[in-house]
Amino acid sequence: MQPFQDPQVDADHDWMITFFDRLRMSPGGPTEDPRVFRQLAACLLDYLSGHCQREEQLMRDRGYEETDGHAEAHRQLQREFQRLLMPRLEGHLDLEEDLRLVRELFLCHIVTWDDAFGAWLARHPGRSTTSGRDGP
Repeated sequence: MQPFQDPQVDADHDWMITFFDRLRMSPGGPTEDPRVFRQLAACLLDYLSGHCQREEQLMRDRGYEETDGHAEAHRQLQREFQRLLMPRLEGHLDLEEDLRLVRELFLCHIVTWDDAFGAWLARHPGRSTTSGRDGP
């Protein structure tokens, strides 16, 4: 994965991956309780939405020509997360499989779409995310 060179967006990526891994590795943890899982899923979907908004704004601020396509990929990613998590919220699927699938979707998005933006930034050093920015 090519980092964005933006502390907030890179931290978002790390947080999401860590979130998936911690949930997957917590044997018999709170995710077995449907109420707790609903709260965790809502937190995940909210965080993903905020992350997508931050990332798209960053791209617009830097003049990235593929922002609209990337934004559409974000909408697809959010729809897939909801599609995969909703049956679990209704008690129909296995949590381990759900988390594996949404984690893979997120990683696939990063190495496909986000890496393309990182490569673009490398070719346009004057538009680096760390230059001219007041903070995350």
